[in-house]
Amino acid sequence: MAAGRPSISEVVAEVVLIMVTLSVGSVVLTYVLSQSSAVTSRHLNEQEYLGYVTPITATAIGGKVYLVVDTGPLGADLEQVLAGATPLQCNYTAIGPTGQELAGRLPFNAPANAIATITCGLPSSATEVYLVTNVGEVSVYVSP
Repeated sequence: MAAGRPSISEVVAEVVLIMVTLSVGSVVLTYVLSQSSAVTSRHLNEQEYLGYVTPITATAIGGKVYLVVDTGPLGADLEQVLAGATPLQCNYTAIGPTGQELAGRLPFNAPANAIATITCGLPSSATEVYLVTNVGEVSVYVSP
């Protein structure tokens, strides 16, 4: 010990050590909680993306396109069909997982695990259409 200088007491040293430990612990806790929140948010987004549409086939016959699609485990909101940026007038028929038959014009809320046929008038120059759903678009090439 240097002459004339008071040393830090053991009590003060322990209090400083406790404060450092608590601050490091709170930083670690904050990080863990923020990561947990991110995982929960990602999980909720993944559930939203289970509402998807899988194209099975697309065929153009006589100025019309016939699309057959399958919906995911949460169903899907089929909003419209586009040829380029042009919305097409479309009808649908669907068979739900319990055998119920649905029919009408787009947009419609397709039930989970359903098979749907979508029929649209198609411009002669179009070779690709887009199925627009509540979670995005699916591009489908149309075979003549």
